[in-house]
Amino acid sequence: MAQETEAPRHPEDLALAQAWGRHEPQALSRFDQEYRPRLREALLRRGVQRAVADEALQHLSEKLFVPGADGKTKIADYGGRGPLEAWLRTAALRLALNVIRTDEGGGQSDGEALEALAAGSAAPELDYVRAEYRDEFRSAFQTALASLGTRERMMLKLNALEGMSNGQIARVYQVDRSTVKRWLAAARDQLLRITQEELAKKLGAHTGEVLSLVGDLRSAVDLSLTRHLRGE
Repeated sequence: MAQETEAPRHPEDLALAQAWGRHEPQALSRFDQEYRPRLREALLRRGVQRAVADEALQHLSEKLFVPGADGKTKIADYGGRGPLEAWLRTAALRLALNVIRTDEGGGQSDGEALEALAAGSAAPELDYVRAEYRDEFRSAFQTALASLGTRERMMLKLNALEGMSNGQIARVYQVDRSTVKRWLAAARDQLLRITQEELAKKLGAHTGEVLSLVGDLRSAVDLSLTRHLRGE
């Protein structure tokens, strides 16, 4: 039986991206007239110098629309799961970081601004969210954590912080490993779901952008969980 694929959440954005991949003139004109100026403005708001922003966007155009050695374009990687513009902003930010890191004459102020975003993580989009929506994410995560029961919190601590296996935790609670696995999965799912729901309440229309920039909200929640438990 063929495996079902997840339906795109942004079909109109996906249709535009596919038109770009086919090099349709009208679609490419939309990139130059609509998306490029907004992406440039987004980079400038992050403290990127104009020359660096322009170079990053030129690289972005080449990567998106010029086929690589395998004959594919990078725009084909967009699957419609998040907003197209947020996906493009993440790519543009990464390329701006690359320009600054490789340009020996690059402006130091730009380097400091962008390296601050990238500090402590290999994923600039996660740092963008931490910098831009730090308080909202922390509040949403704390609400989600408070929703867990004592057992769930303790099991997550044993697993995430102490490194105990499902079998070891099972012996503590005198249940089988499959039960522990189910309990842990349910606790993490609840933590993720409520964090996402609280972010939606706090950010409203910006929620889709944030989730797209994070890419994998679960990894951000897991990181916050580990830090919180270590603090306890």
